Amino acid sequence: MTSRWGDGAAWDRLWSSNAYGNPRVRAARARIKIAAAIDLGLIVAESDRILDLACGTADVLIEVSKRLSRRACYVGSDISAVALDRARANLCRGGLTPVVVRAEWRSLPYRSGVFDTVLAFAAPRPGLWSEIERVLGPRGKVFMVVPSRTSIISLWYRATELARPGLFDESSNSTPSDIVSAAGERFVVEAWRVWQSGSDRPYSGALDRMIARAVPSWGRYVALRCAKRPR
Repeated sequence: MTSRWGDGAAWDRLWSSNAYGNPRVRAARARIKIAAAIDLGLIVAESDRILDLACGTADVLIEVSKRLSRRACYVGSDISAVALDRARANLCRGGLTPVVVRAEWRSLPYRSGVFDTVLAFAAPRPGLWSEIERVLGPRGKVFMVVPSRTSIISLWYRATELARPGLFDESSNSTPSDIVSAAGERFVVEAWRVWQSGSDRPYSGALDRMIARAVPSWGRYVALRCAKRPR
């Protein structure tokens, strides 16, 4: 039985909607997440091989190439054929070679240890972290920007999902401390911080920033830099 995380047809329908697939919104969120990763030390060498899991329309890869290096090898994977069609077009327009593969994150079609950096800007699901560990090189880094349950937008989504369950399941999101603890079971967590939404969520983001002045763990995302545990 296919789980909703692995339901490619459902993700195709979602990416076809104007609200979710809006290019302006996708680009804005990519800027937010790459800013968080750079703040935690993301660097890219020309010889690096970079994997973006659940790459969607490749806005994250395009943003990395603009800000860090255009000559690295950028690879994207996603379960949605609709998203990948747009990703190929976007990468070509951005002057990059469109290396994208349709795959579910629990069974990635890559050799073990092949990537220098893995970008995982999605909520951790069963099997995701073990596959990241497998494809990451021994000195590689993984940068995660994971939705937290302690934010205004997460509270709103959880309330709406009670009436209408969707693909995202905000109820499964964890607190920052729980996310860091879970990551630490598989990786060495070298750095992390709570990161707020940007211009894509102007009103909820402003409220989150106000609350975060009193509650430092409050915010939409948890950004982490992790490394493989030495064997």
